[in-house]
Amino acid sequence: MIKIYEDGIKKDFRIIFNQLMEDFNKEIATWDNAMGDFMRNMLELKEKRQNDKFYHTRANHQATERGFDGYVMSHILSLYREVSEGLDQVINKGKSIKEVYKDAKEDFKANTKGRREVLWK
Repeated sequence: MIKIYEDGIKKDFRIIFNQLMEDFNKEIATWDNAMGDFMRNMLELKEKRQNDKFYHTRANHQATERGFDGYVMSHILSLYREVSEGLDQVINKGKSIKEVYKDAKEDFKANTKGRREVLWK
């Protein structure tokens, strides 16, 4: 009787574990795809040298279209980009913190616009 009970628990555990792994793999794929959205937009921006805010809006829009995980990744990647780019501009390019802050503030507005276009359809 105890053996049958233990086998049932192991089977239930395997089912739950497999479902968790399947869900986790889907989340990883979403994160990877959202990162790809950002990379494609960044490369296109550098290639075409066009309006920076357009690419901020589009990258955040595309990532958010991927669902909640894409939405979260859009926040993480946007913040990372602003912090790393801001530090580079202050330390290596001699920009003032005030200039960097102003540009980052405009970028965050563009990021939010891109997310809202998806969330408030």
